[in-house]
Amino acid sequence: MSRAIGMIEFKTTPAGITAADAMVKTSEVEIVEAQTVCPGKYIAIITGDLSAVKAAVDTAVTTYEDKCIDSFVLGNPHESIFPAIYGTTQVEEISALGILETYDAASIIEAADQAAKTAIVDLIELRIAKGMCGKSYMLLTGEVSAVEASIERAKELVAEKYKRKIRNPYDLEPEEEALIGRYFKEEYDADFVFVTHYPSKKRPFYAMDDPEDARFTLSFDLLFKGLEITTGGQRIHDYNMLVQKIEDRGMTQEGMEQYLDTFKHGMPPHGGLGIGLERLTMQLIGEENVRETCLFPRDMNRLEP
Repeated sequence: MSRAIGMIEFKTTPAGITAADAMVKTSEVEIVEAQTVCPGKYIAIITGDLSAVKAAVDTAVTTYEDKCIDSFVLGNPHESIFPAIYGTTQVEEISALGILETYDAASIIEAADQAAKTAIVDLIELRIAKGMCGKSYMLLTGEVSAVEASIERAKELVAEKYKRKIRNPYDLEPEEEALIGRYFKEEYDADFVFVTHYPSKKRPFYAMDDPEDARFTLSFDLLFKGLEITTGGQRIHDYNMLVQKIEDRGMTQEGMEQYLDTFKHGMPPHGGLGIGLERLTMQLIGEENVRETCLFPRDMNRLEP
């Protein structure tokens, strides 16, 4: 018989506790996690043989149908799922970092399982609706290409199951940046995090591609307390490479003649960065809105000065 993991999410704590107690008393299953989660809900995660887990979940859902929010049974879960839930994963080195957030508890486990089975990655943490207003997230690490493939597959699964459009597979959303900042603060007491090797599709044509994998660029973002404050990287300094990149993207050289002429005469390898001073100031002094750190903030009611 194959091992399985099952989960039920309840609307109320009394229903969740009663159901969890009934599941372990009526089926050969073990409790992995059973507790109250935000906002006032309750989750019960069990493991055991596939038939026993399925019977326990089916019985609980039928008995507490009006109190049940969601449920699932996952056969043959990846071996890294349980350490990620328990917070006992041992990761020797963090390479590329991937993060995925969901708006419910059930889908994150299925997404993490798919991610771990898609490529060679290590699941670092699987946080299920703890202190996040009911949302959940996973963190994983590995080679850049492996992390990209795993996160892409996990996003596809969540999008398919919950009919949610993937907003941006090539960039980090603000909530994802905040979670990365939170993780590194909790685990390493670090306020600053560099996120490197952004996909070439996300960066401008003049960003230097990684010579080992042209799908990615030699670029970075610097996060400070979960907020991007700096973007930078190496730029293409070779004229022929620039022209080829323009052609590959279906762009035209019209209007860029003076820019390109500069590179015809030779340009040394170079890079740079841009700092969002208002964002940095906002984080340093603990303001909630960047308008408070702008000399002349703009909004719908103020255009001048």
